[in-house]
Amino acid sequence: MAIGGKRSPLRAPPVRFPGQSVYEEIERVREDAINDSLVLVAMTVAMTMAAGLQWLLRTPPATFFFASLTLFVGSLAYAVPRILRARERLRQLRQGHEGERAVAEYLDSLVASDGVRVLHDVAAESFNLDHVVIAPQGIYVIETKTISKPVNRDAIVGFDGERVLLGGFEPPESHVGQARSHARWLRRLLREVLGREYPVWPVLFYPGWYVQATPEGKRASIWVLEPKQFGGHLRRVPVTLRGRDVAEVFDFLKRYVRSSLRAR
Repeated sequence: MAIGGKRSPLRAPPVRFPGQSVYEEIERVREDAINDSLVLVAMTVAMTMAAGLQWLLRTPPATFFFASLTLFVGSLAYAVPRILRARERLRQLRQGHEGERAVAEYLDSLVASDGVRVLHDVAAESFNLDHVVIAPQGIYVIETKTISKPVNRDAIVGFDGERVLLGGFEPPESHVGQARSHARWLRRLLREVLGREYPVWPVLFYPGWYVQATPEGKRASIWVLEPKQFGGHLRRVPVTLRGRDVAEVFDFLKRYVRSSLRAR
């Protein structure tokens, strides 16, 4: 974009960095929830202090003070829950951001050793793909779930082929369904644009958790793993893509990401 008769020296915008969508959501939550609420509280504090000074100096009417005090208490009742919810949401987002960055570091290390290509934070229709690995063994859409571990019991992820249990409890949203949906979206996109059916597989990562899969889970069409298990699983899969296929998909997805950035 040209600004003031000048233009960027970059011929194309850079691809997105790991966890960029989460980082952008962090900024949005901070601006929308915390800043707005703090401004409201600051305004009512100022009004209450001014009215209190008026009352202290015996300047009528004193009722203005009580009206301002009521407004202040009401604004606290409105703002404090929002601030607390925003703080918890920010904690979750920061944890998710750190998890995606840690996973990205590990996946990027596979590029040299296993000849794979990796893209991070690929923007889709109304969601994002945390990581996409394009390898001779296939294309893997990875969803990273950085979830706090329990304090007083083992941090075990159970997987039976259809659902995930975290420490014995099922998450409110289907992680398996989400990962499979993301893989279907990418498979359809590649078919529509590149004109052929590529092997696209969903993967769920749980950093720091111990994954226990039943026999059905081990045979499922989705991998549920601790991130450092991925390389070993990948090496056991037969090669299905040629080098030029890997390059074609990688180059297309890079163009897709950059075109998405230009459209924003």
